[in-house]
Amino acid sequence: METAIIHYNQVLARVSGWFAHWKEYINRLTEIYIGEVNKKYNDRKV
Repeated sequence: METAIIHYNQVLARVSGWFAHWKEYINRLTEIYIGEVNKKYNDRKV
């Protein structure tokens, strides 16, 4: 039983680490995308 709990904790830690990595990656992509959209919008406005 204890080994199952340890295994579960390891999986949880790995998943949360993976999720944090992807969240950072998605945030970076979102920032770049928003920056590009703003650039196009500002160029069109001028």
